[in-house]
Amino acid sequence: MKKSASINNIYLSVIYKLFYLAINGYSLKLHISLYSVGYNIHMFSYFTVLSNLLCFLIISYYMIRIPFSYVKSKKNSEVFDSTSLYSYKYRFVNGMALMSIILTFALFHFVIARYKYAIAAKGFLALPPKDLYAHYLVPMLFTLDWILFTPKKGYSRKTPLLWLIYPLTYFISIMIRTFLLPKRSIFKLNTFPYFFFNIQKMGIYRFIGIIIALMIVFLIVGYAILGIEKYLNNLCVRSMQKHTSS
Repeated sequence: MKKSASINNIYLSVIYKLFYLAINGYSLKLHISLYSVGYNIHMFSYFTVLSNLLCFLIISYYMIRIPFSYVKSKKNSEVFDSTSLYSYKYRFVNGMALMSIILTFALFHFVIARYKYAIAAKGFLALPPKDLYAHYLVPMLFTLDWILFTPKKGYSRKTPLLWLIYPLTYFISIMIRTFLLPKRSIFKLNTFPYFFFNIQKMGIYRFIGIIIALMIVFLIVGYAILGIEKYLNNLCVRSMQKHTSS
């Protein structure tokens, strides 16, 4: 039977995921104000914060499914297998979130942080805590969860194209919100979360060019995930062959 490059230990997985939920939950808390609904709505118009929330919901869904899956296996007199929690739909959404959260880290680290916070000279201590958590800790821990515990059962070559549903939906919803709502909209719902959404200042052709470039970067990250998954599976196969031959 073909083994997947992952740790099949429900106890380790649960402990790690609880730790991750604590970190991600604190990251989300840093972006929430108890006194301003408008501030909260504006914060959750950022792709990074929404991706943090998506990752939080995915891991929470996994945790919620554990007792139900365990009871079902006992009811059917079956041995509880934690890999059954990683259905195709779960792995699909998990991969989509992984692609998005990796990109939020990469764009922030290599573009925004170097100019806005000068981390190359001042180091990570120059970052505000909410950026350190949202752009570094949450993406790295979510990626590590995928590497350690998610079964590498293989995605199809078209999967990264389907993963674009999330960022495209985000871009379209922001454009609809900012252009269809009146200028004095309640809670400032027509405020641009990112400069490149402002077509009046950017120009339509530059705006389209940026969106296309971002979609290409998303695809590069998506296919990189497929490549890493294949590489980890090959390592697992070679390790098993070496173990059985010896």
